[in-house]
Amino acid sequence: MEGGFFLDVIVRQGAAIFQLLAGKDQPLLVRGDALLVLDLGLHVLDGVTWFHLKGDGLPSEGFDKDLHLVTHSGGCHCGAVRFEVRSSPDLHVFHCNCSICTKKQNHHFIVPESRFKLLQGSENLTIYTFNTHVGKHPFCKICGVQSFFTPRSNPDGYGIAPHCLDPGTVRSETVELFCGERWEESMEAHKSIRDMSKPDGDVQQA
Repeated sequence: MEGGFFLDVIVRQGAAIFQLLAGKDQPLLVRGDALLVLDLGLHVLDGVTWFHLKGDGLPSEGFDKDLHLVTHSGGCHCGAVRFEVRSSPDLHVFHCNCSICTKKQNHHFIVPESRFKLLQGSENLTIYTFNTHVGKHPFCKICGVQSFFTPRSNPDGYGIAPHCLDPGTVRSETVELFCGERWEESMEAHKSIRDMSKPDGDVQQA
């Protein structure tokens, strides 16, 4: 992009202190009751009531919540199954102790169905289900690896195995323990797990 661009940021919660760090690709921090982190890669996090971008070839209507996402790629061990998934570089990973997650060490993060794309290998997938048959556990019939699945907790999304992602796009992992042994009680108590598979516009506010 030639020329410059202008950022107008208005934060309507409390007094804000603006700190602009010098240097290319450094973040702009807006501190107050809320925190906005904005870098030159145009990543937007929490705390902005109104945001406007004006610049050469960058219409403001193109700005949305997906700007802080990255495209992860991954697959099974033999390479027959490959996929892409749009998610944050900072992953929220569940360690569940239900019977199948314990057997498979099925650590996973959850994304909406719309952010997952199977690139190849559908003909090489065998699907295992059990009990309620809501959760679907596809694995490569060549190497046996399950790199993604449909969780019982989130049948409208996918659980992605972070250890099956290609290197280079994951910045951090936050691990949450989930008591799958007492699945119904854990789901009743959890405040946000069901929303993790919903598009941003469909998330229910508490």
